[in-house]
Parts: sequence; C-alpha cells; structure tokens
Amino acid sequence: MDGRAFREDIADRLELPAGVAGLMKLTVMGRTRALVEDHRGISLYSRECIEVKGRGELVRIRGEELELAAMDRDALLIRGRILCVELD
Repeated sequence: MDGRAFREDIADRLELPAGVAGLMKLTVMGRTRALVEDHRGISLYSRECIEVKGRGELVRIRGEELELAAMDRDALLIRGRILCVELD
C-alpha cells in the first residue's frame, strides 16, 4: 500500500476531512466549475487541460475553454466546459 492509499484508508476509517489527511479535495459543480482544495500547484495549463498536483497524486481536468478563475495557496477554481476528470 503506497502512502496516498494509506492516508485515504486512515481518513476513511477515522472519518477525517481530506485536508487533515494531506489529500486534495475536488468538488465539481455541474459541468462548468471545479474547486480543488489542498493542492500543491499546477503542472499543466491550457484551454483544454489543467493538471493540478497534490501530495503524490494528480488531478487532470479536460474540457473546453478552461480557465483558472481564482487561486490561492489552498484552493483553486477552474471554469469552463468540463468534459472529464482523471485521477492519477
């Protein structure tokens, strides 16, 4: 079991919020907005794909006319037409 899987397991068993366990939290609101919390930065940014790094994980959001609407050190908001979300 790798570190990320271990943190997920502990968070689930103890019913802890994702941030406490060092995991990213992803909230997709309809097909036009995605909020990513507890991120570690952006590794790829284009109008068709945005990759957000976490601690040992990666969230890839694919779509059309994607843009970074807001970002601070704890969270970022992506807007555009979201077609799919991939987790690595």
